[in-house]
Amino acid sequence: MSVSKLAKTADGRYKCPACSEALTFADGGQVRVVNGKVDYDNVKPRYICYKCKKYYRELLNTDFYDIFDLDQAEYDEYKKAHKSEEKHAKGHNRDAGKKTKQKKNDSNPVVALKKNAKGICSCPVCNGDLTFVDGGQVRVVNGQVDYENVKPRYVCYECKSFYRELLSSGLFEVFDLPPEEQRKKRAVKKTGDLMPMQLKADTKGICECPRCGADMHFVEAGAVKIVNGRADMSDTVPHFACEECSSVYRRIASTDYYQWSEA
Repeated sequence: MSVSKLAKTADGRYKCPACSEALTFADGGQVRVVNGKVDYDNVKPRYICYKCKKYYRELLNTDFYDIFDLDQAEYDEYKKAHKSEEKHAKGHNRDAGKKTKQKKNDSNPVVALKKNAKGICSCPVCNGDLTFVDGGQVRVVNGQVDYENVKPRYVCYECKSFYRELLSSGLFEVFDLPPEEQRKKRAVKKTGDLMPMQLKADTKGICECPRCGADMHFVEAGAVKIVNGRADMSDTVPHFACEECSSVYRRIASTDYYQWSEA
């Protein structure tokens, strides 16, 4: 077992010391038994080189990584999942020199990402900075195993899209960002920073929350409720309610302004 310190590529990804290819991040798994011994280190994340059939795992918190042989069964699963991608990539590589317009929500279009003056990959749609996100665990989506989730991504929170490389072709497929990840990016303002504001619901009774940016609903006036033996008048007047950050906005007297208040 040898120990190595991993260098990074220009976009911040670790690269293989042997072949210099970008390593694939994989979350740790469960404690397992290997050759009759308990492998507690399997809970640690790994960086995998499928080309060399090796993976790297940090030695304690030293920034040095042990190198191990990749399990053949895991390698076979990876190759099986990428056979269809190889055919896809060959077809697109023939047209890589042609300039095409990127349209969001096309059926997984493939584009080449460019770096801006800051050296950061930019979104082909809005030209904003893309955020690099390491890959996660293999997951099940719509009843099918998604091996691609172990790959790192470039995320555009403005367009609510993310880009994932097709093999090592230098081309990236675009996908819609899941709603739960869109919410993670929202910055929730402090309640003390919220000044009285004018709020207006659309035809569906929805308005953007001034605190977190999520959709909130307009709630019509209701009847007086009894809570803990006392009359609760809080819902007797119309108001806006945001489930995302648990905020409520109530009208100020007879004005057109609303003020944040406790739910």
